[in-house]
Amino acid sequence: MKKRIVTVMLTYSYQMHLTKDPCSYLYYLAKKFGWESTYVYFSDAPLHHAEYEAHCRLIYLGAEQDYEKEIELAGAWLTAHAKEYDVVSFFNYGHSTYYLSRIAHHSHPGIVTWSKLDMGEGGFSHFYDGTRLRSIKAAIEVWKSRHVDLFSVETRHFYECLKQTATFRGRIEYVTNGVSLLGVDLEKLDAMPKDGSILTIGRLGTHQKNTELFLGAVEALGPEILQGRRVICVGGYPEEWKQFLQELFARSPWMREIVQMVGPVSDRQEMYAYCTRASIICMPSRWESFGIATVEGMYFGAYPVVTEYGSIVQDVTDGGRLGTIVQGPEPTIEAFADGIREGLRRSTPEMGERVRAFARERFNYSVLSRQLDAILQHRMAQKS
Repeated sequence: MKKRIVTVMLTYSYQMHLTKDPCSYLYYLAKKFGWESTYVYFSDAPLHHAEYEAHCRLIYLGAEQDYEKEIELAGAWLTAHAKEYDVVSFFNYGHSTYYLSRIAHHSHPGIVTWSKLDMGEGGFSHFYDGTRLRSIKAAIEVWKSRHVDLFSVETRHFYECLKQTATFRGRIEYVTNGVSLLGVDLEKLDAMPKDGSILTIGRLGTHQKNTELFLGAVEALGPEILQGRRVICVGGYPEEWKQFLQELFARSPWMREIVQMVGPVSDRQEMYAYCTRASIICMPSRWESFGIATVEGMYFGAYPVVTEYGSIVQDVTDGGRLGTIVQGPEPTIEAFADGIREGLRRSTPEMGERVRAFARERFNYSVLSRQLDAILQHRMAQKS
């Protein structure tokens, strides 16, 4: 029996999104498990990627930027095409997901509607805060979301809590995110040696990513402890953040010699080469719903030093056994410096192998897609 799935994405998609979780699951379900996958999206212009399109069809709905009009266009597309699919997935929860799920069911009563929650701490507290009021609101949420057949969440703790609630009982699964190898020569990367560098990846200089904490910790450690290691910062940063860098390098000129501001990197092979060479991956964020950069570093053997940016850090570091979690909602520079110091001590070749093996088992899309294939087929059987 042919299995057919479509993801309808309302937020704008760009080339990089073809390697993110909504597109990656479509790609691996098709490549490994025989699904016919389709990605329906809005963007500035149509997306093209030969390897991705060999397995997944891309359908461009235009460059509409008004969110309500996007919902209207997506609804019209589903009305015309939902009957061609067994599963339709949406990203996140709320009005648009609930509405489009209703449209899909109306057009094709047998379709499985799936909401991938992409849930951070804020979303979790919306559904699970332990109060009497929340239990009352849950009844309303059950009614609003009645056309969603399946929810999935990426964090184990969230899953264990939410599966017991009225809103999600019997229709939520643990489906985490993985590392995309689309267009990546893994054999070539695995042949590269470590160079001892310390890496951070993200939108540098933003409030969320908190890069000042990382660079402040590097400064606090000093050149004697770092012993000539390179500090690699991958990602773009706002113009106004240049002033911070100028002041940092003026205050500690030695940092200018070891800190490399790479800028944005869109090529996955190049990005993963930085991960492969690094001994440590640092994620100093204030919050993340998942924090894929940490997992990408670990996938190539970089030991993680992270803030407590969400419950997901417990999953990613195996409860701190394979990483250093700097505790607290706003850790000090000294605390994060201590975290890096511990990372320098623990990031041995043996630990790097353990980190890599763990990440390639837990966050491998080939493995994760096999689990998702079974989940979706079970839900399809329930609907038949």
